[in-house]
Amino acid sequence: MPQTQRAKTPKKKSPAKPNEAHRPDPATKPRDPNEGEGNITAARRYDRATEAYGRSGRVDEAANAARKALETPEREELERAEQEARAKASDVEREADRRGLDGEREAPQRGTR
Repeated sequence: MPQTQRAKTPKKKSPAKPNEAHRPDPATKPRDPNEGEGNITAARRYDRATEAYGRSGRVDEAANAARKALETPEREELERAEQEARAKASDVEREADRRGLDGEREAPQRGTR
């Protein structure tokens, strides 16, 4: 005697609560390798590395090496490289250099120029 097959019925989904939007669980959400503009992961990694370098004590050593390099025939090449970099700098960086600012360079506020 042939067996009869029952038609499979789709599983019923539990009704969503009306005030809750569907949000994936952040713990199980796969990480998107492309974070786009404003890559938070890269910014955090850079901040940590910069802070660690500052605490390492190698900053003075690097500054002294740079100072000594300016007292050698390499000076012309270094100054040429600096001029090339300044030519490629953004308006924000040029304005910060003009004002003698060092450190964080934030974009100027709109309407203040």
